[in-house]
Order: sequence, then C-alpha cells, then structure tokens
Amino acid sequence: MWLARWLLGCALLWLGLALPVRADGVADEADLQFQLGTAAWTKNDYESALEHFLASNRLVRNRNVVYNIARLFEQLGKFPDAYRYYVAVLRENSDDKWGNESTRALRRLAPKVAVIHVTTEPAGATVYINRKNLGAVDTTPSQLGLAGGEYTILVEKAGYVPYRSKVIDGQIGGDYELSVTLEPILGDVAFNGPKGVEVRIDRDTGGPSCVVPCTLSLRPGDHTAYFSKTGFTAPSQRFTVKQNAETSVNVDATALVGSLLVSAEETNALVEIDGNLAGFTPTLITGVQVGTRHVRVSLSGFAPVEQDIEIVANQQSDLRDVVMMPERSVAAASRESENIDDAPASVTVISKRELEAFAYPTVLEALRGVRGFATGYDSVYGTASVRGLGEANDYNNRVLLLSDGAVLNDAFVYQAFLHYDARVDLGDVERLEIVRGPASVLYGNGAVSGVLNLVLRERAITPGVSAEVSSFDNHTMRARLHAATGNAQRGAWASVAIGGSQGRSATLHFEPAEGAPAADFTTDTFDKFYAATLVGKAWYRKLALQWFSTSRTAFVPTGNASTFNDPHNTATDGRTMVELKYQTALGATSQLTLRGLYNYSKYRSYDGVSDTSLLAVDYNHIERYGGQSLGAEARIAWQPSSKLKFTISSEATTALKQSMFGQDILANGELETTLQVEAPWRLFAASMVADWKPTTKLHINAGVRFDYNQQQGNSESQRQDNGKAAYSAYSPRLALIAKPRPTDIVKVIVGRAFRAPSTYEFFYNDGGLDEFAGEFATIQPERVYAGELEYSHRFNRTWSLLLAAHTLYSKGAIEAAEVPDDPTTLYYRNSTVGKQTVGGDIELRRELGAGVSASAYYGYLHNSYRSNPDGDETDTDVDLRLPNAPTHYAAAKVIFPISSGVNGALRATFEDRRRIDATVTARSDRAVVADAVVSGNLRRAGVRYAVGVYNLFNFRYALPALPFAASLMPQNGRSFIFSVAISR
Repeated sequence: MWLARWLLGCALLWLGLALPVRADGVADEADLQFQLGTAAWTKNDYESALEHFLASNRLVRNRNVVYNIARLFEQLGKFPDAYRYYVAVLRENSDDKWGNESTRALRRLAPKVAVIHVTTEPAGATVYINRKNLGAVDTTPSQLGLAGGEYTILVEKAGYVPYRSKVIDGQIGGDYELSVTLEPILGDVAFNGPKGVEVRIDRDTGGPSCVVPCTLSLRPGDHTAYFSKTGFTAPSQRFTVKQNAETSVNVDATALVGSLLVSAEETNALVEIDGNLAGFTPTLITGVQVGTRHVRVSLSGFAPVEQDIEIVANQQSDLRDVVMMPERSVAAASRESENIDDAPASVTVISKRELEAFAYPTVLEALRGVRGFATGYDSVYGTASVRGLGEANDYNNRVLLLSDGAVLNDAFVYQAFLHYDARVDLGDVERLEIVRGPASVLYGNGAVSGVLNLVLRERAITPGVSAEVSSFDNHTMRARLHAATGNAQRGAWASVAIGGSQGRSATLHFEPAEGAPAADFTTDTFDKFYAATLVGKAWYRKLALQWFSTSRTAFVPTGNASTFNDPHNTATDGRTMVELKYQTALGATSQLTLRGLYNYSKYRSYDGVSDTSLLAVDYNHIERYGGQSLGAEARIAWQPSSKLKFTISSEATTALKQSMFGQDILANGELETTLQVEAPWRLFAASMVADWKPTTKLHINAGVRFDYNQQQGNSESQRQDNGKAAYSAYSPRLALIAKPRPTDIVKVIVGRAFRAPSTYEFFYNDGGLDEFAGEFATIQPERVYAGELEYSHRFNRTWSLLLAAHTLYSKGAIEAAEVPDDPTTLYYRNSTVGKQTVGGDIELRRELGAGVSASAYYGYLHNSYRSNPDGDETDTDVDLRLPNAPTHYAAAKVIFPISSGVNGALRATFEDRRRIDATVTARSDRAVVADAVVSGNLRRAGVRYAVGVYNLFNFRYALPALPFAASLMPQNGRSFIFSVAISR
C-alpha cells in the first residue's frame, strides 16, 4: 500500500515539475496548490485534492492539472464534471498520452451521462445550460456530458441573434445532436452615386458585393468600401454600420475623359456615342468618357456606320474618313427588310434625303419621274399608270398603297389615294418603296401593277417636338405638329397635320355627245379642299402599334355626276387604319409575326345644279358610303439553314359594314332613293414563299398565295343561293437572281396577280342616269400575267447602269362599258379583250456619295389591246393603243451640295402624249416639267427649310381625267413651294 502511495506521489511531483515556471507569486501559489493537492490525493482525500487542483488551474492553466481534475471528478462519481474536463484535455491535443487516456475515459463515461453535441455556424459561440446566470459551460463546437434530465441549450455570439433550443430530454447513455445556424445582427448600407459603380466591402477579392445604386446588409461595426467602374475613379470610403439601422454612403466617382475626332466622306452626318447625340461630321468631341464607346454615324439616305472605339484618358482617339454606303434596303418586295439587289422584284426607293431635298408635298409628286410611272391629277384624285396599266377611269385601284406594310386602299373601289386625300404631307415618311409588277403573292387583291410602301419613322427616334408650315401650288397651305418620346424599347410618336386651299381659276373644255356643241367653262374653285391627317406609332418591346387617320373634303367643279361649276359639288374621303403587331423569335431558326388590323373608310359626295349644268335634269344628288373591317394575320418565318428560308402566312378579314347610299333631292323637294347597298364580304388567304440561295451567285425566290372571297349580295335576287358570290385566285411568283460577278446582277421575274371586283363595281346604280349595277356573281377577278428581265452593272461604289425588258398581259379586266342601245349609261363587266404591254428601260444612277446623287432614265412602251375593244374584228383602222399609256418615258434628277448644310435639287420629267379614252383617238399634249428646289438645315437653330419652283418653264398641259365632265384636266403651271420646320 505504501508503495502505491509513493509511486502516486512521485507521479504528481513529476506533473508539478512540468508546470510552467513563472517568476512571480502566481506561479509559486499555483505550485503550492498543486503540492497540497498531491498530498491530499496520496491520503485518499479526493475532495481536498480536487479543491487544490482547481485552485492551481485557476492560477496557472495546465493541461496535466486539468486531466487530474477530470480523474478526481470520476473518482468522486461526478461523471458530468469528469466528462467536461476530459473533453477539455482532448480538445487541446488528441494524439498524446493524455489525449489517448481522455478518449478512453470518455468512452468509459458515455453510458453514465447524457451526451449532447452542440455545433454552430459560425463556430466559437458561447454555450449556456438552462440559464445564463449559471455561467458558460463551453464554446462551440461543444461536447457536453450531463446528468439525466431536461435541458435548454442557450447559444450566444457577438454580432448574432441569441439562440435558445427546445427542451432536450437527456437520458443517461443517450447521445444528442444540436446544430445551430446563427442569424447575424445586421444594419443596412445604401450606396448612391453614378450608376454602374461596383462596390466591394473590406477588400473582398471576389466579385462585386453590389452595383450602385444598391443596398447591402452588413454586420455592425467599421467597414471600408472600395469602388470601381470602367472610365471612372472613386476613392474608398470608411463607414460604420449600426445595428438595425440604415447608413447612407454617397459614392464620389469622377469620370475619366478623352476626346474623339470623327470625319466622314459625307458632311453633316449625325454622330452618336452610346446612343447620345454628340455632333455632326466633321467634329472633335471632347469630354468623352474613357473605355470602349459605341459610335454610330448616320445620315439620311445612307446605311449607318457603327464601330466600337477605345477612348483613353487625356488622349485623342480618331475615327477618320468613315465610308458611308447609300441605303439600299427595301421591305415591300418580300415583307421583310433586304438589300435591293436581293429583292425579287424591280424596285426603286425614294430616300428621306430626296423627299426633303425636293420637298415633295404628296405621294403623287414623289412618283413623277419614277421609272415606268405616268402620273396624273383630275382635280379630285391623283392617279398612277404603271408601265401602261392604269386608265384614267379605273380609280387607281390596280396600285396598292401601304403604310409600313398595312394596306391603305379604300373599301369601295379599292382606290389608292395619292394626293392630299392620302395624307396632308410626307413629313413622317422615312422613305417610299416602289415595287413594280405583280405582288399578289404577298398582298393578294389589287397588287397588280405596283406596290407603294410608305415607311414611317422607326423606333430609333429623337425625343422632342417639331412644327412645320409649308405652301405649294401657289394656293395650298399646310401645317404639321410632331412629338416623340421614349427609346428603342418603349416609346411613341405622333403627328397631326392640316391643309387647305381656296382653289384657283381654271378653264376646262367639255366635249359632249355627238350633236351637241363643245363648250369651255371657267371655275374659280379648281383644287379647293380642306384636309387633316393624324398618324403615329407606339411600341413596347415586341409589340408595335401604328395608326393613321385622314379626311379630305374636295370641291369638285368638274362634277361628280356630269354637273359642272356648282359651288355645292363636294366629295369627302375618309380613311382610318389601326394595326397592332407582335413579333417574337420561336427559337434560333424561326420567327412569329402576329398582326391585327382595323380599317374604316367613308365617302360623301354632293352634286348640285347650276345654270351651267350639262344636264336638262333639275335635281341635287347625295351619296354616302361607309365601310369597316377587322383582319388578322399570322406569319412564320422558318430558316432551317443559312441557305434556305420558308415564310408561311394565313390571314382572314371580315367586313363589319359595307354600305352605299344614294339619294336625289328633286326640285319639288321630294326625295328619291337611287342607291341602297348593304353587302359585307369575307376574305381568307394563305401563302408560302421559299427563298433559296444555293450559292453566293444564285438566289431563287418562289411563292404562291391562295385567296378566297365571299361577297354577300344586295338585292333579293342576289341573295339567292345563300346570298353569296364567291371567287378564288392563285397568285404565283418566281424570281431568279444571278450574280455572275460582284459588279453584275441579273433578275428574271415572272408572276401573276389579280384584282377582285369592288363593292362599287358590283352594286353601284344611280337609277340608270349614268350607271347600272354590274351583273352580280358574273363579274370575276381580272388577272395580270407579267415577266421581267433586269440587268444592272455597277461601275464603282456610286455609279451603276440598269437595263430592263418587261411584258404584261391583262385578262378579263373589269371595265366600265356602255349599256347596249344606251351609250350614255355604263355598267361594269369583265372585258373580253386582253391588254398587252411590252417595254424596256435604261437608267443611269449615281448613288448618294459626297452629297451628290443623280439618275436619268428613258423607257419605251408598246401597248395595245389584243383585238378591237369594240368587238368589230373587221375594222382595221381602229386605234388599239391603251388609254393613259405613254409610249415614251424620260426623266432626270440630281441632288447636290451648294454649301455646308445647303442642297440643291433639280428634276425634269418628259410627259408624252397619252390616249384619252378607248372610244376616241384624241391624245394629250407633250410637256417637259422641270423643278428646282433649294433646301437646307440650320442645325444650331433646329431649322430645316426648302424653297423652290415646280414646272419652272410653266408648261401648260392637260392629262386624261375621265369620267369627269372634262376628259382632259389641266395640270399645275409654274408653282412655288416653301416649307420651314423647327425642332426642339
């Protein structure tokens, strides 16, 4: 027994010698407590030994003493305390002798205590049991050995919300896990300053903590924010975060700048930097923020040039001698934008620069001098004959007029308005696309001789307000107000324009029926009218809305129904169109376009009687027409490869209303209804177009469209057999485009188009005074077959030559014919005689470059009926030439700079003789009409102006104008033009 005590004493003495030596009284006292504890242990006085060891460990922490304390607690049967001290020994080192002994001891004690493992995220939290006032028992991660019973674990850590566990029912021998994620106590910090500044907190080397403007939730205390943004310098800032409060930090970022010199072949080109207006070429732009800047150089009539330029602080970067290529895109030929060289049609584009340089007041004036077009004005409506197709009395319904692809022809005669009845001015038109030949494969009804597409202002707009006033024809005044807001993603623009004229004096010659003397009449209200137009666009991402509404009241001294010079004679035309379009990608190879369309048309006319009436009837006549329709279209463009593309579309339109009403007011006051029509219709159509480019030198475009129309009859007899007349039409087109060399393009185009009978042609009847209704259900669509060979050669970047040969055959044309045995009355029918035209064009062009553009062309047309239009095949002396179809076409125009910001524009058109009507051999006279205009911009003042003279040499000439009282209508003589627009 004494030997065991001696060995224990030696061991404890050795442990005491291992205590750290400190040259102060604390070490001596700790050593004394240790020796006293050792002596008590040797005497088996465990409680005294424990008391002295605890005192020694408090004075000087010693792992070996901790181990002894654990052993003594175990000897005394205080297993939870022993467990806690063994854990403390093991936490410091688990691989030495005492660590191994402690591990064995913990396994030995585990069945005698309830073991609770406490871990926290983050670690280092203080652990309490049941109450804080009992003191902390450990820090996490913690391994507790407790006596059996119920326990609540409390966990606290500075900067985090205290945690209190649910009650744990600790069973002796049980093992429990408590894992806690502590919620930090935070304060909010708001960072304000220049957008896009990156914020990093306390030198975080990862990604930015946030991007200004932003708010971060941080732990209370002092922090440092570091800022960075390309092209800016910003000092770091130190700030203090308060618990559950918001702190504001204002970022002081200063832009680093350099300068940029931009020059181009074209002067006054608009320069934009990152979408913001910066100046006009040539220009040196200072204060440009450093970094990669996106520069866009644009000018009306040219394709924009875009380039990324690196700006260096306090240095000049250069973008010199920018080469700008003329804008050569067109959308009307394929219903999507493409280069003119790839368009499957014969195309001319009148650019914004030309529209402004000549200050064209109407679509009709813009078309004068265009290759293959013969225009005219009959004092009420403008007309366009395209390559010989378009008589003066066909109401211009073989030409299709579009606004950004939406049809603007009216609902009654399907007329394309071209004069002030179309719109008051062209201020919102960016370009006029002209597509010659059949295009029913894309647009269906009416796209027979040509398509005119008015391309309006696009989404890339400059917000602001502008106003314009102008005069033309020596008597016409116009005014327009325009406003725009937004950007390319969301925005809108709208314009309202008004115009009017008090008329002018004109003398008209009337050739009545056989036996009656000819007469000359003078009127002072020639071309008197009032008009207003509202047009605009709105867009939001993939949605686009366009609207157009116009109304014009014209005074008709020439007579709507063979009366003349009555001041009450008026005609009012109104047109409203609203289109909603949605476009989206259906993956990498497909795009969907959905379109809804509302159309409204109206017509009002009044014919009065005066002393100069050409009729012996004493009456007044009024007519009122109204039409409304709704349409929808779905179009999918699918491109399975880079060489092949398919476009499939379907559309449906229904007339909500289609009415015509006519009434005579007799001299005795009685009312007599002469016309009452209510005949709505429905249209269904589907088409497919394939575009194939097997090689870079060959392009094939082929398509077909099917149209089906149901026309409801008006009278009881017409309503038999379900009351409908139906027609269908197939419209194919094939175009081969070859590019044997980069300078040469050959186009071969063949196709067929149709024009359906209009409501007017089906049903108009004025009681037999002038017209009877056509034979319902017997009038069929007229069809046109056409072919063209076009060759163009480019000499250099600006000069090119075009040669074209074309032919057209019209079958079953809908025409006004004399009622048998009553030559003074007409009705509509399908002609039994075909029309044939064969012609050729040559055009030399200089594309816009260095401020100069020019073109000159000559065209020849041989046109004729295939046989005698009167049906008398034995009459060999009959004139077979088509009415209103010139044999020769010629025109030239040039736009050139006079000085910086000032342009000159010259145009000369040759008006050849035209046959007036198929019933007579008389023809109109020749004329040369020359125009000269000077236009320019005062950019600093935001002013654009134009002043000039149309018909400079004052040629007096007249053009065919049936069916009015005068068959030849005098055209404008020398006319002065002036306009000024101010933008803000």
